[in-house]
Amino acid sequence: MLRLGLRSVRTRKARFAGSLLAVALAVTVITTGGVLLQSAVTGDGGSRRFHAVTLVVTGNPHISVAPGGRPIDSGADPVGDRLPPPRLPLSVAHRVAQVPGVREVVTDVSIYSHVVKAGGPSSRLNADGATRGHGWSSSRLTPYRLREGHPPVKPDEIVLDGGVAARTGLGTGDFADVVTAVDGSRRYRVAGVAHPALPGPLHATVFFTDQTVARLSGDSTGVDAVAVFAEPHVDIAQLASRVRDAAGDGTLVLTDTSQAEPSADSGAYVATTAFLGIMSAVAGFVAIFVIAGTFSLLVVQRRREIALLRAIGATGGQVRRMIAAEGLVVSAIALVAGVPAGLALSRPLAGLLVSLGVAPAGFHPVYGAIPLIVTAAAGVGLTQLAAFTAGNRAARVRPTEALRESAAPLKRLSRLRLLAGAAFGALSAFIVVNSIATGGNKGSGDAFVVSFTLMITVTLLGPLITAQLARLVAPLIVILGRGQGFLAAANAKANPWRIASASIPITLAVTFTCIMIFMPQTVQMLTLQESLLRIHADHVLVSADGQGLPSAVTRDVARLPGVSAVAATTPIPVRLGMGAAGGPVLTRTLMALAVEPGEVPALLDLDVSVGHLSTLTDDGIAASSSLARESRWHVGDSLPVALPDGTRKELHLVATYERSLGLSDVLVSADLAARYAPQALASAIYVKDDGRSTADSLSALTKDHPTLVTLSRGAYLSQLQRSNDSQTTAVYLFIMLIGLYTAISVMNTLAAATAARTREFAALRLAGSTRRQVLTMVGGEALITVVIGVLLGTLIAATTLVSSSLALARTPAFAAPPLIYLTIVALAVVLGLAATLLPARMAVRPSAISVIGARE
Repeated sequence: MLRLGLRSVRTRKARFAGSLLAVALAVTVITTGGVLLQSAVTGDGGSRRFHAVTLVVTGNPHISVAPGGRPIDSGADPVGDRLPPPRLPLSVAHRVAQVPGVREVVTDVSIYSHVVKAGGPSSRLNADGATRGHGWSSSRLTPYRLREGHPPVKPDEIVLDGGVAARTGLGTGDFADVVTAVDGSRRYRVAGVAHPALPGPLHATVFFTDQTVARLSGDSTGVDAVAVFAEPHVDIAQLASRVRDAAGDGTLVLTDTSQAEPSADSGAYVATTAFLGIMSAVAGFVAIFVIAGTFSLLVVQRRREIALLRAIGATGGQVRRMIAAEGLVVSAIALVAGVPAGLALSRPLAGLLVSLGVAPAGFHPVYGAIPLIVTAAAGVGLTQLAAFTAGNRAARVRPTEALRESAAPLKRLSRLRLLAGAAFGALSAFIVVNSIATGGNKGSGDAFVVSFTLMITVTLLGPLITAQLARLVAPLIVILGRGQGFLAAANAKANPWRIASASIPITLAVTFTCIMIFMPQTVQMLTLQESLLRIHADHVLVSADGQGLPSAVTRDVARLPGVSAVAATTPIPVRLGMGAAGGPVLTRTLMALAVEPGEVPALLDLDVSVGHLSTLTDDGIAASSSLARESRWHVGDSLPVALPDGTRKELHLVATYERSLGLSDVLVSADLAARYAPQALASAIYVKDDGRSTADSLSALTKDHPTLVTLSRGAYLSQLQRSNDSQTTAVYLFIMLIGLYTAISVMNTLAAATAARTREFAALRLAGSTRRQVLTMVGGEALITVVIGVLLGTLIAATTLVSSSLALARTPAFAAPPLIYLTIVALAVVLGLAATLLPARMAVRPSAISVIGARE
């Protein structure tokens, strides 16, 4: 049968060209996505700051949040979302130092810091990330070597790494303003400049004396890590076991020291992985429909041939096996062509992602066997699935009906296909209702899934839906001409299978283009609307480096004349237990906002639905209404929580609120954050005047706080919108790539469908039609096909967007700029007409008699 399939493809090159192109393009896209996704997953080699040590002991971030140490399931955490390791007491370092085989231990403390030249402008700040502060003893862990000056000896002395010194223009003997969470801004003298002994990216670093960094950590009794230097010729595995026993519970002993802390690019790699994972999934889903559509069209075009095979004795199973063999041959050829193309495309695309800021600077393709295996499995599997689905329909006819079936289009869907289509339609309705009921980000994410299930529904019930829509659209085409318009409408009504196969790629293109463009814009629009309603402050203070503002800024602002209210929002990571009492506790790590409950009502209108924020104390927590619905929480419930330092507490839900977009789903008290997360920085500080203007006074604070940026309420909202706009660059890049693939698929499918009708066009010309009349008829059919595809795509996209909006903000409104939508529609029309009329023009060029007399 494989030999028959190979011979069939060889003798029907033109007919199989469309399917081959569709599969080859799919293979190219899957290969490129697989290579880039693997590169993002494996690209972060971890931190090299502990390169010189043998072992590193840290706190265990995977801690139970349930009272009594009940087991947890942390699998509910999003990718890369976890609590930072809790700090270790100094006693751990003392115990580890006594372990046989340990030559020396060095304690490490890591703090936020930001360095700027004394009196320098904020524009000189590093906007790419914060500098990390450590004690000078930690310089040995990498190691760093002094190039000039001497180590810090006095409390007001620091040593800068070479990158920080070059960026800030500081050298030995200069004075620098260093911003830390505990002190705010304080002046230090640069005692020296050090450089790491290792090449490559490291966190920007400033070294203090060990005593100073311990004070600046906010907890001089604890450390962030214990670095272990081993005696020569010690068995590392056995030493790690002894150190683990000595360190005790709640600790991790790492032999792979690169995992001791996130690398400088770890956050960027996590974001890149998430982006590429989502986009690869969507691309794979698009490929399924494209391949299925082309094979379905191919089998419809070969219905006469298949009917003859059945008439001379071929069984249905033999027909299915023949089509499967043809699919295998097509997929093999596509793999040979598509895999090298995908590998070649991955490098320039990786460079484009880096240049657009989507991926970190060191991102590059990493080639391996896994993407190739996945590509081969996907290419063969999708082709076989499409071939089986398409061939099964033609193979089911009885031999006595074969010729009759070949002469007239299929009229009915199989019972199994009808049931499957109805099931997916019902599933789509359930997802819509459930996503709206759940609400919030989870409900919005669930609503996105409905676009996939509706596309499957439309594909399964395509001929049935197309037949009904053709009856509505066809009368409009009659205006093209009495005879040609009528014939185009009649053809569309009589051939729903052909119209369905041709319109599915257009539906797919319109659906995902609209969703990928309009959904981010909708989220931005809803976030801005909620921010506009929520923020009552006259001024909003933010940091120039994007890392946050120390608590000293809030204290200084509160002392200014004319300030009637001030409140900071300080993000801290918490792990919430979400399980039922008595069983394993599902957990989720969230970024909670610490607020001063007494000041919030005057500055932020959160639209509290149940409870009161005034009762938010050290043992309280507030949650968004959507998170409370999703988790089935009620005001008064006791929630197990793990805090950043590893402390486990029971917090009582005191309130739920509606306006969480652009804020957070969880609020805790500022006192709780100060106690358990002393290094936390405020993401924003909201200020309200008492009637007197405080703009000048706030701007003057930048002299004492160099990372401070003062914005009016309107300027802050405008900045928020610009920030959201910049985040959609990666999405638009993906739309361009997938749109190009889908456009080629649309043209391929429509061209194949038109080219197969050469004999039909010749028969019309022999009956008296001119070439122009035939082309007018074909153009009318193409318009019907495009209109049906656009209508279905618009309906699916609108359903998804409305469901997402209702889940997020309880409003059906969504952002869809008319000009962008009309551009999408215009492109679909142009593609559809071009892909149909160009092949049709070539098909009517030969004489009608020569076409009719030619061998079929």
